[in-house]
Amino acid sequence: MSESPHNLPAARALIVTADDYGMADCVNRAIDECLEAGTVTSTCVMMNMPECDAAGTLRERFPDASVGIHFNLTAGAPVLATGEVPTLLDSRGRFLSLTQFRRGLVTGRVSPTEALAELRAQYERFREVVGDADFWNTHQNVDLWPGMATRMVGLAAEAGIPAMRSYRRVTVPAHGSAAAFCLRRPKYCLKGLVLAWWARRAAAAGMRLPDGLVYPFGFPEEKADVEQIAFRIPWASLRRGVVELTVHPSTSADGEHFGALTESRVEEYRCFSDARLRVRLGERDIRLAGFEVLDHQTK
Repeated sequence: MSESPHNLPAARALIVTADDYGMADCVNRAIDECLEAGTVTSTCVMMNMPECDAAGTLRERFPDASVGIHFNLTAGAPVLATGEVPTLLDSRGRFLSLTQFRRGLVTGRVSPTEALAELRAQYERFREVVGDADFWNTHQNVDLWPGMATRMVGLAAEAGIPAMRSYRRVTVPAHGSAAAFCLRRPKYCLKGLVLAWWARRAAAAGMRLPDGLVYPFGFPEEKADVEQIAFRIPWASLRRGVVELTVHPSTSADGEHFGALTESRVEEYRCFSDARLRVRLGERDIRLAGFEVLDHQTK
């Protein structure tokens, strides 16, 4: 009998999170298969999307998986009535694009108060369908933009969500060292320092976070090269030995909200729906775990 990921020690623990549950049936089916294979250990749900109600059975079907909320302000239509969040919407009554949302925050066209009201409504719906969230993150990382970061941590704390995605960068190049990679890319390095500072602020506010988020570069199959990626993670330099890898599997490349992630979704589905991957990672002493592994760690 395999050991539950909830009871695994944290050293060399990899949380594999499938984003976008609820976005489309092809996404839900792919994530379900990956959860069944045991290679995806957590998923997060978009509560304003047409297939989100399917998340209501996730915990019954996959009791060892972490289930969180994927807060969303940049795709689809709001949970609230359009008249309650007019500054978040375009002329069709749908959310602004990410670029428009960013610009609106900077210029004051977007109301943070309306944004928080919509996010609260999304979480209320999550609780009705799924229950309490194990963790939270945001679609297209909208929490990292002006006026949103501190507010969203406050919202999560108010809602009692214990953990969140850490955007602290764990850089994993296919060749050479992470330090050399960053030195050649000063803007990337500078942004990484800002993200690390933000992660420390969130942790100080009471959020539990993994050591960071894996940023792989130069792997021919991208995240489908997860075995090589996991092997090259600088585990010894990590405080807790817990990192998160995000994936976006789908059985089809055709989706209204897929954006630039199309064929890569299908490749990730093919990779992470293979139950043998879990065995191979275990042979490399890489343990797959959910966000509950953070419960055993000090902040």
